[in-house]
Amino acid sequence: MHRDTHYDPKIFRIDFSEPFQLAVVPGDATKGHIHYPQAIEPILGIAIVPDEQPEWLSFRVWLDAGQTPRFIFPNGPYESRASVIQVNKRYNDEFKDRKAASGVRRTHILLEGALPHIRIGEIKIRGPVPESGGGKEELAVFGSQGFQKDHALAQLYAFAQRAYRRPLNESDNRRIEALYQKRISEQATPRQAALDTLKMMLCSPSFLYLSEITPEDETELHPYDLASRISYALWAAPPDDKLSAVATSGRLSEPDELNRQVRRLLNDQRSSKFVNGFVDSWLNLRDIGDLPPPR
Repeated sequence: MHRDTHYDPKIFRIDFSEPFQLAVVPGDATKGHIHYPQAIEPILGIAIVPDEQPEWLSFRVWLDAGQTPRFIFPNGPYESRASVIQVNKRYNDEFKDRKAASGVRRTHILLEGALPHIRIGEIKIRGPVPESGGGKEELAVFGSQGFQKDHALAQLYAFAQRAYRRPLNESDNRRIEALYQKRISEQATPRQAALDTLKMMLCSPSFLYLSEITPEDETELHPYDLASRISYALWAAPPDDKLSAVATSGRLSEPDELNRQVRRLLNDQRSSKFVNGFVDSWLNLRDIGDLPPPR
C-alpha cells in the first residue's frame, strides 16, 4: 500500500522505485513475542508484493516443529517508529482525529493516511507437505531407497565413507557399529539409532577437518587426499562421485587424469565459489561494503 505516497521519501529511507518485498522467516513463540524480531531469522522465502490490488502469494518453506512463520518487510521503512513520529510532525494537519501533543497513532495513520506498508488480509498454512521418494536429506544420507533397517549398518558405512572423504578403517567401522548397537539396546528404533549415529559422524574430526591419511614422510598426496584438496579448492565442497571413483581407481595421481578432473571441476558452475572466494581474499572485496563512499 502507498508505494506512491506523497510523504517525503527521506522519512522512510527506502527506494520507492523498487516494488515492496514480503519475506517469511521462522518464528518461535517460546523465544519472545512473535511480532518482534528474534535473534536468528534466516529468510526462508521472499516474494514481490503487488501494488494496491491484493493477490495470493505462496511460499513453500521448511519449519522445524514448534516454529511459526513470521512475515517481514525486508525493504520497508528503516525505522517504523521514527517514520510515524516524522509523519505526525510534518503531516499532522491531514488527519481528522489529530492530537496536538502526541499526534495520531500508527494504526490511525495506516487506515487514514498514506503510510507505505504491506497489508496482509489472510494467511493459510498447509503441511507437512509429503515429498515424493523421501526428503532431500533422506536421499542424501541413505540413498535412493531411503532408510532400510535391514541394511542400516551398510548405509551408515557408505555415508561415513563419503563424509570422511576416504575409505573407512577398522576403527571407524567399530565405532559406528558400537554406537548403533548401543542405541538399539537402549530401545531406540532402528531409524533413531541410525540418526544418532549420523550425529556422531558429523561431529567427528574426520568430517569437520581436512585430515590427511598420507604419511608425513611421503612427498606426494594419496589419491583421496588429493581429491579433497582439488574439490575444496575449486568447489568449496566434498568430492563428487566421479572424482571419488577416480581416486578409488588410483588414477588421480596420473598427470593426464589429474588435468582432466581439474578441467571438469572448473567447467562446472560450482567453480564460481572458488572465483568469488579467491578474489574476496586476494583483493579484499569482502570488505567493500564497509568502506565509505567516495566524495
